[in-house]
Amino acid sequence: MDFAMKSQRILFLLFCFMMNIIERNYAQTAKEFFSLAMKNIEQSDYTSAEKNFTLSIQLDSFFTEAYYNRAFVRDELKDFKGALMDYDRAIYLNPYDAGFYYNRALIKESLNNFQEAVTDYSESISRKPDNSSPWFNRGLIYLKLNDSEKACFDFRKALELGEKDASALIKIHCKKR
Repeated sequence: MDFAMKSQRILFLLFCFMMNIIERNYAQTAKEFFSLAMKNIEQSDYTSAEKNFTLSIQLDSFFTEAYYNRAFVRDELKDFKGALMDYDRAIYLNPYDAGFYYNRALIKESLNNFQEAVTDYSESISRKPDNSSPWFNRGLIYLKLNDSEKACFDFRKALELGEKDASALIKIHCKKR
């Protein structure tokens, strides 16, 4: 082997070695992109978090937590349509998580889709009935829909489960029984 061929071979091996080192410095798996996105959230860098969650999802389209967290980020970025789509996908992948329904209900409520929000709060309650928040929030929507009987039922249940703010609303809106 002549000197030129040895040099080329050495350069090629050096190039491969350097590329390997460079690749190790960049995320390669869905979980690594997910971790980067979570760090972005800690720094309130929601634009970068959305990009990293998207890369994570591109590598693993069944990564439920990536959809769920990207929905949160999209909500922070005021991309409510995108957030709803991500919550829909997370629920499709894991229809048993009460939190997915609860957070989707919050988005729907903020968009004044009250009936859909009631449905999602109800789904959240059916999956985790000991959580006071969906009871309380559903009660607030019932008030907006002028259904004080249902609102009062939900406020009482929320209070029973530890939601202190429900007490004041019960005093204002609910007849003593």
